[in-house]
Amino acid sequence: MPSSTSTKESSQTPPDSNPVPPSFTNSQALILTRILWAASLFFTLIITIAASVYAAFYTPDTPTTPNNTLFIIALALTLLAIPLGLFFRGEAFKKHWRRDVITPTGYITGSIIVIVACELAAIFAAVVIFLNQRLFPELIPAIPPILILTLIYPNGRAMIPNASTPY
Repeated sequence: MPSSTSTKESSQTPPDSNPVPPSFTNSQALILTRILWAASLFFTLIITIAASVYAAFYTPDTPTTPNNTLFIIALALTLLAIPLGLFFRGEAFKKHWRRDVITPTGYITGSIIVIVACELAAIFAAVVIFLNQRLFPELIPAIPPILILTLIYPNGRAMIPNASTPY
């Protein structure tokens, strides 16, 4: 009489295969990623510009001393969030690598990781601008994440197979 563990082992999928079929097509993943990217960039720019305008033109009734600790945290977050976001995007891409392309689900996951990392750093820097009511140097930690967010426009190349690969 066969044991129940042998039937469980035979019904499991091999570790190389993807047990969950992709839930998006390449074009759907690209459209979704571009919408998320554009909304994130727009939201981040609006918040940063609003905080900068507020800091540039607001004159408080009583002078306040800026919180340099928040500025240092914003700078550290910028210096850590961008490389970590790019690293974890690569890890998500690696996990969803099939033959010579990335699955649409992996492309969406990796893109969301780096978009959220950049947005988090930029929004925190904008909050610091708003709280300290000072434009410079608080604007410095907001610039790199916004630039990186602008440069990582989702083009979908990772989901397109390389024509020169002989498979």
